[in-house]
Amino acid sequence: MIFNKGAVMILPAGINKARGLAETLKELNISLHNVVAVGDAENDGAMLQAAECAVAVANALPAVQQMADWVTSHHHGKGVIQLISRLLENDLSELDGILTRHFLPLGQRNEGDCFSISPYGPGVLLAGTTQSGKTTMTTFVLEKLLEKNYQFCLIDPEGDYVDLPSVIKIGDNIHQPVLEEVVALLQNPAQSIVVCILAIPLDDRPNFFNSLVSALSHMRKEVGHPHWIVADEAHHMLPAEAAPSFYDLPKDFKNFLFITTSPEMMNETILNKTNLLITMGDDAAKAIHEFSRLRTLPLPGNAVTPLNKGQAWIWEAEPGNKPLMIKTGMPAHILQRHKKKYATGDMDYNSFYFRGPECKLNLKAYNLMVFTQIAQGLDAETWLFHLKRNDYSNWLRHSVHDEELADLVQAIENKDLALSRKAIVDLILERYTV
Repeated sequence: MIFNKGAVMILPAGINKARGLAETLKELNISLHNVVAVGDAENDGAMLQAAECAVAVANALPAVQQMADWVTSHHHGKGVIQLISRLLENDLSELDGILTRHFLPLGQRNEGDCFSISPYGPGVLLAGTTQSGKTTMTTFVLEKLLEKNYQFCLIDPEGDYVDLPSVIKIGDNIHQPVLEEVVALLQNPAQSIVVCILAIPLDDRPNFFNSLVSALSHMRKEVGHPHWIVADEAHHMLPAEAAPSFYDLPKDFKNFLFITTSPEMMNETILNKTNLLITMGDDAAKAIHEFSRLRTLPLPGNAVTPLNKGQAWIWEAEPGNKPLMIKTGMPAHILQRHKKKYATGDMDYNSFYFRGPECKLNLKAYNLMVFTQIAQGLDAETWLFHLKRNDYSNWLRHSVHDEELADLVQAIENKDLALSRKAIVDLILERYTV
C-alpha cells in the first residue's frame, strides 16, 4: 500500500513508479543517469530517488520537497513547465554542484577529506611516466564508474584492462574490434566495454579513433551515453604531430579521460578541450609545466613540488587556479590481488628477514603466512630484537602497505613484550587467512 496524498494505492509487491520507470528506460536504451523525475506526493518517492535529479513542484508535500534536488517556484503543471524551460535552456547545469552524491572520488586531500569531480562535463588528461601509478589510478576511476552504474567505453591499446569485472572485451592481439559490435553492445546502458586495439597497426589507430568517437558522439546525442570515453596511451590515437583538423571532435566533447606519458605527445585538439589535468610520478611537475606552456595558461610560481608514491597533482586548468596534491585511491580488485600476494605469494625484495642481534640468522619470510610460521618457532632473543626496533610494524606499513594492521602491531611493540608474539601472529591470521 502506497499513500498518494489523500488516497491509498494498492499495488502488487515490488511495483512502484521506480520499477515502471526502469522498465520503460530499458525499452528506450536510456540510463537512469540521464533522467530527471518530477513529483508531488508519497507515491513519487521511489521514482525521485532512482532518477539522477529529483524535482518537486511547489505544492509537493514537505517530505517530497526534502528529498528533491530542486523545488520549483510554481505549483502543479506550471512547475513542470518551469522545469522543462530550464532543461531546454541549460540542461539544469546550475544544479550540478548540488548533485554531489553522484560525484566521482579521485583520492584524498592532505586534510583528509575526499576530492571528487562531477560525472558531467570534465575533460580529464592523466599524464605520467612508466611505473608512475597511472594504470592504478585509471582502474580506480573505472571501478567508481562501475559502482555508480555510469557506462564507459575504454580504448585499450595494450591489453591492460581486459580483466575488469562485468565488462565485455572486444578485440585482441589478433582480431581487430568491429565498430558495429561496439555500438550494438553500448545500446544497453548498463554494459561497459573495453575496446582492445592491439591488432590495429599504429598508423591506423588515429583513423579508428575518429570513427569510434564519431559513432559514440552520435550515440550520446541520441540516448545520453556512453557517459565516459576513456583512452589509454591516448597519444597513439591523438599524436601531437597530426593536423588538428584531422579530428572531428564535437565542440562540446566532454566526459573523457585520456591517459598519456606526457602532454607534449598529445594533439592540441584534445589539449584545448582538457579542463582537468592529473600528473603522477617523478615527472609530475614537468608535465604540469608542459601543459601550462602548451595551453598558455599561467602557472603560479613554486606551485608544484616532487611527489611521493601514491600521490598526484590535480590542476583545474583555469587562470588563477593552483594545483592541488592528493593521495590517490587504490582500486579494490588490485588491493585484493595484492592481498593474496602478500598472504601466500612471493614478495621478493619486500620479504621480511629474521636476522636477530649481530645478524646470526638469515630467515626469509617471503609472505605473511611464512612470517607467522617462522615467528611461532623463533627464539625469544631474535623475536624481541626485531620487536623493540619496530621492524614488524615498519614492514607491514611500508612493504605490505597495510596501515591499519601496522598501527595495531606498533601498539603491541610499544607496550606488550610478553604476549607480543601470539598477539601479532593472531592479528595477521585474522586478517589474511579468510
